[in-house]
Amino acid sequence: MTQTASHPPLGSFIRPVPAALYCYQVIQVIPDDEDGLECLFCKRFGYDPETQRPVQDGHQYIYYLKGLKQVMDGVWKDEWEFDTPRWTCVPLYWRKMHIDDVKIAGDSAAIQLSLF
Repeated sequence: MTQTASHPPLGSFIRPVPAALYCYQVIQVIPDDEDGLECLFCKRFGYDPETQRPVQDGHQYIYYLKGLKQVMDGVWKDEWEFDTPRWTCVPLYWRKMHIDDVKIAGDSAAIQLSLF
């Protein structure tokens, strides 16, 4: 059963499914409005499969995900809207990573991971 749009929490990390050696941290959420779908701004991190944690790998760029649909608790589907075939490099699903030591600094969008 598909649920209506509920985004990953601010500061949380999500991983693509199928698994890859990177993950995203949600740093800002722009709600949907008349101009378009909800948009998540995310910071990219590497992923260490041994520790199962994000790592700074020198590629901490900002990406965005638009219009994710929650399909179950902690899992979101990226529904492709275009008539063209889906690029093989774009994940179809995203899963929330369970990391206990993520901190949001005050009321700002500054998010820290205590291991850095």
